[in-house]
Amino acid sequence: MFIPPIACFRPLDLLLAERDRWVLWLPVMFGSGIGIYFSLSFEPPLWLGPAGVAAVLLAALVVRKPDGQGDGALLAVLVMAGMMLAGFAAAQWRTAAVAAPTLSERIGPTTVSGRVINVETFPNGPRVTIERPRISGLRTDRGPQKVRLKLRGKQPAISPGQWLRVGPS
Repeated sequence: MFIPPIACFRPLDLLLAERDRWVLWLPVMFGSGIGIYFSLSFEPPLWLGPAGVAAVLLAALVVRKPDGQGDGALLAVLVMAGMMLAGFAAAQWRTAAVAAPTLSERIGPTTVSGRVINVETFPNGPRVTIERPRISGLRTDRGPQKVRLKLRGKQPAISPGQWLRVGPS
């Protein structure tokens, strides 16, 4: 069996030979961008993803020649990088869109009241979800939109739509 020397190995030629399969890598690159975003241990600035996509698009426009011809391999790499950055930007945008205020510190024993929207039954007591809760000691605009409370011990029957007030005993 003949093994060509390493000098004969041309990754660019292999990449160009697979030209008709490049499109199959687009969803992989998009998903990779999402994976990269969620693997970060910090929250990057919100402009980073869209700026990266814009930079890659600008580079692709520069590489592409006016007659439609250009370096196909470089253009393919830029499109793949653009898809990865688009996935990153999509994950960033979705994270920002669903962000809600959360309690960052303990507020101590307090009273919580609001309308019950969900009740889950457990052996040691129900867990209720309250929408737009009023939490004493906390301004309404600083609190979460929903809270889940685990009620301990024997409780009266609770159903969605009821108003509930719980506090320290």
